[in-house]
Amino acid sequence: MEAFRTLGYDFCVATGHNVASRPQGKPRRPRLVCGVEHSMNLAGGRVHVSSFPCRWVFEDPPSVEKGIAEIRRRDPASVIVVNHPFRGTRWTLEDLCVAARAGASVLELNPKGYDISDALRFWDEGLGSGLRLYGALSTDAHSVREIGVFGHVLADARPTVASVVRAIAGGAFCAVEQGFASKLASYRLKSIRGRRIIEVKATASRSIRFIGNGGEILDYSSSQTASYALRDDDAYVRAEVIDINGKTLFLQPLFREPSGGVSFPRLTSIP
Repeated sequence: MEAFRTLGYDFCVATGHNVASRPQGKPRRPRLVCGVEHSMNLAGGRVHVSSFPCRWVFEDPPSVEKGIAEIRRRDPASVIVVNHPFRGTRWTLEDLCVAARAGASVLELNPKGYDISDALRFWDEGLGSGLRLYGALSTDAHSVREIGVFGHVLADARPTVASVVRAIAGGAFCAVEQGFASKLASYRLKSIRGRRIIEVKATASRSIRFIGNGGEILDYSSSQTASYALRDDDAYVRAEVIDINGKTLFLQPLFREPSGGVSFPRLTSIP
């Protein structure tokens, strides 16, 4: 924890492989969220699904559907994450649909043995199929040397475990690649003359783009402020901010509700 504190982390989610975290003491910074990286079974083999907060483990690896359902039963407020979908056993879109409908809400985008573009394509395939999934980058550190190798999340949360969990569960966070040098100034949904407009502002950015329809680039701007007018056929729209070094900050999607309204993970306070 001292290494995370030195590097400026405000919170850390600790998940061991089929081991419940047992922290010593209660460090004020970074706040420690205890979780477990559960082994589960797909038709193609063994995969990992994390949940937090969580302080219990399965005796035997269940199927993904039954395992996630049991986590939801025992810890209704927990965040459930599909880990590294293309490392080892590869998840299919059908597998992802099963996991999301059972209660998984976050997809790990870490390029662990594959390119991040593969994870982003998979995320968009899921979003385009109607799944409500947020995208996250994590340190996935197995040693101090690996801290931050992939990236991290910035959450709109107070420095408490409950606030961090609520923010991630509600999509009030963004995923940031390691080395990202720009700064997000605002991300909001406006209404102008009856039209819904997504607006993104970022300092020192090279470009901002809006993505939807299973991975289609809907609009693109090379300025530090960009906006997109929501269309009637947009089931979801997400945004990316790219800095001068080509590193990216991934904002969480706006979702179209069945009623015609929208669900927008507004960041009221940008860390």
